[in-house]
Amino acid sequence: MVRIPADPRARILGNLKRSVETWDFALMEKSVDQAMKAGIPAEEIMEEGLGKGMESISKLFDNAKIYLPQVMAASRTVEGALKKLEPILNSDTTMYRGIIVMGSVEGDIHEIGKNVCCAMLRGAGYKVIDLGPDVSPEDFMKAAEESSADIVAGSALMTTTLKMQQRMVKAANEEGSTVMMIFGGAPCSKEWVEKIGGDGYSASGTEIVTLVNSLMGRKSN
Repeated sequence: MVRIPADPRARILGNLKRSVETWDFALMEKSVDQAMKAGIPAEEIMEEGLGKGMESISKLFDNAKIYLPQVMAASRTVEGALKKLEPILNSDTTMYRGIIVMGSVEGDIHEIGKNVCCAMLRGAGYKVIDLGPDVSPEDFMKAAEESSADIVAGSALMTTTLKMQQRMVKAANEEGSTVMMIFGGAPCSKEWVEKIGGDGYSASGTEIVTLVNSLMGRKSN
């Protein structure tokens, strides 16, 4: 039986995907080097290799087959790849798919859900600026302006802090900002986000990538 050699491009992208799925840093470094040497565009490396790996991680997490430490490990693998890709990212006009400012709203110190969302977005090729917990509407807007963010995301895990999401929208309107605002968290809902004038609602790390992709696609049209 004659064995047909695999397409080198497909093999490299497959290894990139697997390196994220298994958070194998050594395989990632080797595969990124091979991808750059083969002239594979940064966008393809990110979307068809690293991105596909994070899609698998997202599904495993949603099905409770892996947990937050594994999601974070996969995200760090992607971040390591992006660092290695800097030489071609800096000369590539696409660079990141967008810039997201994210944090838990003022008065809320819960971070687990936010951390998952940050990891998923980074794995999907977005630059994420994580402001941490207890972030005021003013600090969200300052960070958005300084980073030229496309989207600001505020997480509220307590009913008592939900009103801070409304204050974020108010702060953006008062400043005349055009940045898109998305929200999530246990007491949050699609109806609430629509009521306060937000641009989107996400209930999970998987949904936030789909939501952000949709908003960014709408913005580019």
